[in-house]
Amino acid sequence: MYHYTECGLSNVYLKNGVITENIDGEEYTSIDDMNGLHKAIAQAIIDSHFPLKNKEFKFIRSEMNVSQKRLATRFSVSEKTIACYEKGGSEIPRTTDVLV
Repeated sequence: MYHYTECGLSNVYLKNGVITENIDGEEYTSIDDMNGLHKAIAQAIIDSHFPLKNKEFKFIRSEMNVSQKRLATRFSVSEKTIACYEKGGSEIPRTTDVLV
């Protein structure tokens, strides 16, 4: 299994769709259908019955292609607040979690 930490989440492991090659002593990894994979990860996060964790919040925001500034405006908070949610410096309010 491949531990896919490149997505920013520590709990994503891939059983298939991953090719690892060693070229000139360097290890290279390629992942099939990266867009589909990220959609599946986002869907799993959304379908979870647990509150969003900071890294999941950041992953979802990034997948939606929304800036911290735009999301802050949408939720009537500061950009700094969104950054705090993503860094784990502040708890994500339940209303924000549900709306995301």
